[in-house]
Amino acid sequence: KAHRVRMEKSIVQKNEKLAKLGIEEYVRDKDAAR
Repeated sequence: KAHRVRMEKSIVQKNEKLAKLGIEEYVRDKDAAR
């Protein structure tokens, strides 16, 4: 049970990292389009 929680936490962290990267790329594209 504890192991699954740890896995889910790492997945959440990975998703947050990807979301942050996605936002940064989106902002960069918006700036380039201006």
